[in-house]
Amino acid sequence: MPTREIWPDDGDARQVALATRIALFDAWRPRPAELPSPEHEQLVKAVLRSTDPDSVEGRGFRDFLAIAKAELAQDLRPHLGTGSALARAAAAVRRAPPVDVTADMYEQLRALTASAYRQPGIDRLPLERSIVDTRSRSEHVTGAVPASRSRVMLAFDPDFDFRSFTRLPWVLAHELVCHVAGGQTGRYGRGDDRSTRQYFDEGFMSCSAATLLLTWRELPGNDGLASADHLSIDEAQRHHSNPEALRVGREAWITCRVKVGLPEAAVDATLALNAHAGDVKEKDRFAAMAGRAEDCAIAAFVDLARGTGDAEGVLACTR
Repeated sequence: MPTREIWPDDGDARQVALATRIALFDAWRPRPAELPSPEHEQLVKAVLRSTDPDSVEGRGFRDFLAIAKAELAQDLRPHLGTGSALARAAAAVRRAPPVDVTADMYEQLRALTASAYRQPGIDRLPLERSIVDTRSRSEHVTGAVPASRSRVMLAFDPDFDFRSFTRLPWVLAHELVCHVAGGQTGRYGRGDDRSTRQYFDEGFMSCSAATLLLTWRELPGNDGLASADHLSIDEAQRHHSNPEALRVGREAWITCRVKVGLPEAAVDATLALNAHAGDVKEKDRFAAMAGRAEDCAIAAFVDLARGTGDAEGVLACTR
């Protein structure tokens, strides 16, 4: 069971409030079939009220979590003993331990990604978190990996809610699977250069990341990824920053997966292609060609998946 606390216990009020909110949502974890309902909406609103940063007043994470749980118990007291879903939820949040849920989720996904790519160095990649005040993105949590691939960055905003919490595994899996382990060199086109649109890493590899997450969350010991159950792939990708890349990449992924026949082999082939130190524009052209079901690209990918070809052969068909 995780025992780490989020950020220093003397972190600022927004950090303490966010850590508390995430711990409460993680303890709750309703069954996907139970959402949405008026009762659960009531609980979400109660959690948001009890974790207002203005109420932190210099307290640390442990102390503020205890206060938030007491406030929730008072808000939900009329429902206790009723046997309702809200009563069960109230009992769950009262037991929320003061642990760093985000870090535990990240470490699980980091280890799984390192194993999938057979790259032990990924196991040591740090997670950097910040809270921003833009409130301009409806998902309220975004991820990024710098060009150096030296860390994974998460940005939260103060409106982080339960729907945002369910996005966390998807955001982290995307950053780790699609970007951290990518071996491509060069840059995507800028300005009028329409030769590349991130079809490969923001579309094709994003579908592989989603497929892997669906597999990983079913493995024993991965209960920390259960929040992904509450969000379908379509919902998770609804706010994708590059919808064109997602559309083209998804078409390429589906075509390649069908031609390979075995989803696991198709995923392994995408990982090999992503890790290959090929030019980013060639990988992007491959995704565009596969999206159009061009025989050369599809045949080369099938060979890679079946072990009769390699990643360089896939990229060669784009030249």
